[in-house]
Amino acid sequence: MIKRAIAVTVTLLLAMSFAACGADIAGIGGSYVRISYDTGVSGDMYNTDLFYRNDQFAATPDPGVLYVPEGREGGGYYYMYTTEVATVDPDAVGMDTQQSAFWVMRSKDLVDWELCGNVNHGYAFAVNEEMWMESRFWAPECYYDEKEELYYLYFTAASKIGDAENEYSSSDNVTARTYVVVANSDSPMGPFEYVWGVNADGKVVTTENPQINFREELGLDYDFAIIDVHVFEDGDDMYMYFCESRNVARPGNTLSVGGVWGVKMKDRITPDYTTLTKLTVPGVKQVVCEGEPGIDGTYRENGEFSTAQGTLIEDEGEINEGPFMIKHGDKYYLTYSQGGYVSRYYSVWQAVGDSPLGPFTKLDASEGGLVLGPSSQNDYLVGTAHHCFTYAGDELMIVYHGHLNPLNYTDNDGRAISVDRVQFIDSGNGYDVMVADGPTKSLQYKPEAISGYKNYARDAEITVSGGEGAAYLNDGFFPSHDAFGGEREYVSDGKAEITLKFASPVSVSSVMIYNSMLFDAAFASVDSIVFKLAEVPAWFNDVKADYALIEGLAFPEDYYDPLDEYMQAGGSAVAVFEPMLVSEITIAISQPLYEGALDQLRVAEIVVLGKSA
Repeated sequence: MIKRAIAVTVTLLLAMSFAACGADIAGIGGSYVRISYDTGVSGDMYNTDLFYRNDQFAATPDPGVLYVPEGREGGGYYYMYTTEVATVDPDAVGMDTQQSAFWVMRSKDLVDWELCGNVNHGYAFAVNEEMWMESRFWAPECYYDEKEELYYLYFTAASKIGDAENEYSSSDNVTARTYVVVANSDSPMGPFEYVWGVNADGKVVTTENPQINFREELGLDYDFAIIDVHVFEDGDDMYMYFCESRNVARPGNTLSVGGVWGVKMKDRITPDYTTLTKLTVPGVKQVVCEGEPGIDGTYRENGEFSTAQGTLIEDEGEINEGPFMIKHGDKYYLTYSQGGYVSRYYSVWQAVGDSPLGPFTKLDASEGGLVLGPSSQNDYLVGTAHHCFTYAGDELMIVYHGHLNPLNYTDNDGRAISVDRVQFIDSGNGYDVMVADGPTKSLQYKPEAISGYKNYARDAEITVSGGEGAAYLNDGFFPSHDAFGGEREYVSDGKAEITLKFASPVSVSSVMIYNSMLFDAAFASVDSIVFKLAEVPAWFNDVKADYALIEGLAFPEDYYDPLDEYMQAGGSAVAVFEPMLVSEITIAISQPLYEGALDQLRVAEIVVLGKSA
């Protein structure tokens, strides 16, 4: 972490004044002390006790994340599984197998990752020659089975070219030959072993044929290929979701469409094939199964659907992929990625339903459907999708990949991992919607379960000197893309004076004041932050005061471009200082970012960090 340079004596910027001298400073009604602070950042380094930043050091795609609690083997870490394959000559390098699939990494904070897989120096799964699979080892996700005390790894892989002696496809199109694979291990680090034996239908499963084969089990005369498998447990019931591979030959000279399907599971490797249901189709708002489900079931497609926003952001194209299911209240949220991973606007969207197998209704931008994606001006992090969700304590986090090169992302520079918060907010339509505080590359505060620092602003009573939207100042969310257009921000009617009152004194160490995503409503600096002291801190060295004061806190220049009039969403003015026990904080802002700005200043969010007193 960065060591904070904080004033600890009167000679180090502790300037004593009285109420008469500070009468023009909002929030001061007695003697005060100016305190020194830092911004949490020094060059390329930052304070890692309090904050995280998406520097994209884990350069790998398609993350699946699982937290293993203390008490289990390897507990106290988040484990991440990603699409990586090593294909080597084992005799040349001393490795055990010709192919090793999926990186396994672990982290304490979802930011700093280390390789830990037990297969060939970092991998999860060893591919043996006698297995039916040979390539396209994609998109792993890991789950823990409490009853079996085993970790299950789900992914997809392409088979060898089949013949009459086996059950997998004989197509020379590798896209048509992708199937689900299930492996398990007693350790989150692996090695994961292919699951074989007798499944719930009484069929003998071996390494010679896929465990799950819709063409074989449903007696189809065409291939039904799968990518991006996801498993969701709803009480005692288990469901599997996946994307159908697009552009695979179908009867009638047609091609498959890359939509999302779901199926109920009898056990870890056995679908109830009679429940297979089409859930989404690209460009369609809602898919309703009429009658019996199945690949050849009758589905009604209700309404056209577009993810386009304005003139710059693309429609969802020909694919809905990377599904993930979240239950919130009595609603089911099917999230998916649209547009394809090579797109700048590869984004996470949501569809809402009342049951795990739908029907699901997609939400467009005006309905709050965009969970995570870049704004039209975003030049710092794009292609932000293929995601998963995990909890850090009570805080929901989204882990996703984005292009390493946001300006020239077709040059094969690759993809890397980022993480941001997710909130549920009222849609105004009778249900909540998911929204991410991101994508970000600016300084963000770590989840309390990781850092030990609580955001006390969430519990504060907030009053403002005027304007509208004060409730948005501590709702845990800041707008970050075009769908909001600057909404859900506090809008002042001139100079902003914001007061946070706490029900009982809190020990605080940092304040973050998030700027507007609109350049012409953003602030250049914070005039003052006044802390009403519940007691005089020991580090004041016997200097008595009723208040502590920070003045002239600048908004970082890295977060905006005055020439292009562009703001990096999620940027904040940050002050870090030694702990103080306070009962009230008053923030004054009057300086716009540029001359000719709107006759208003906007603030997106306020965060106050501290530990229990």
